[in-house]
Amino acid sequence: MPSRRNYLRTVAAVGTAGAGLGTVSVERASAVTFALGEVVHTTNTLNVRTGPGTGYSVIDTEPARMRGQVFDGPVAADGYDWYEVEFDDDRVEDTATGWCAKGDGWLRSGKDYSGWKFLRYDGVHTTTRLNVRNGPGTDYDVIDTAATGATGTIVGGPTWSDGYVWWKLQYHDHRTGWSADDGWLASGTLSGCRSAWYTDDNAWALGKIVTSEAGRYVANDAERRAVAYSVLNRMDRNGTTRVTDEWDAYAHGKDPSSESLDLARDVLSCSVPDNSGGATHFYSPQSMPKEGDDTSGYDTGGGLEWTPGLDERNYRPSWSVEYPRTYVEDAVQRRFEFYRLPGNGPV
Repeated sequence: MPSRRNYLRTVAAVGTAGAGLGTVSVERASAVTFALGEVVHTTNTLNVRTGPGTGYSVIDTEPARMRGQVFDGPVAADGYDWYEVEFDDDRVEDTATGWCAKGDGWLRSGKDYSGWKFLRYDGVHTTTRLNVRNGPGTDYDVIDTAATGATGTIVGGPTWSDGYVWWKLQYHDHRTGWSADDGWLASGTLSGCRSAWYTDDNAWALGKIVTSEAGRYVANDAERRAVAYSVLNRMDRNGTTRVTDEWDAYAHGKDPSSESLDLARDVLSCSVPDNSGGATHFYSPQSMPKEGDDTSGYDTGGGLEWTPGLDERNYRPSWSVEYPRTYVEDAVQRRFEFYRLPGNGPV
């Protein structure tokens, strides 16, 4: 069976027979503009296609200010350089990852879109009590009030009205609505941090989990921090104060490295914000059984999936089909995916 990556390269070279296309002539671009794994964003509405060329079918359309990650390319076709990109909404809404033309600045490098405070699917928190309305303006009804420190995800905006910039947010307690921003919204989430939990025993135990689940050779700093906060978010939801109360849910057989112990202390002391989007669950696609492997001892109830960067389909846990996925900036999907159990009840 061909790997997904080889399959995509074959499709890019010969066209998509199912769509009734003939051969599409492509060649590799002479200069690499974006590196594999690089974070990019759209500057206007951009079509996503099944292959690198205008003859391929459009499978999705991304709005301006959507962030994504490059997984293949460049391929030169039809006067454009094409890249395979997984956009943030692909992760959250399980829509299709595909090929986009770089065009005349239609795709640009970097996490930030100049002139805008947030991008779609950024995690944010409130710096004061903030009204949540059913539309972007003071004439719209207040449907709820978010407390100081409430966390959420940007799902729309910005829109200007009544002297304010308005953003549509999905708050993590699942209120969704529009809130005004005049310094009242800030990047990052603060959930999970409880300074009263900062004890030597908790730091050692959390360091063991981080080292065992996300050691320095298998995870980057962002992924390790999100793993640590996932543990604390679970503790918060379950009303526990000791990391060891949650040990059964995680690998913890390795003693903590110095880096993991420092991270555990930073997280427990609230020195760094929660970058996990309030995640309560995570798994590593590259560590899950692949198609045809023995699945004994694994939760594989979510079935098989293609993960960008892996050449074989991997199994996924049953809860990953039901829970919403959170965005963790700089996390690589093949290494970690993070999810949040809806609501505020126990995990």
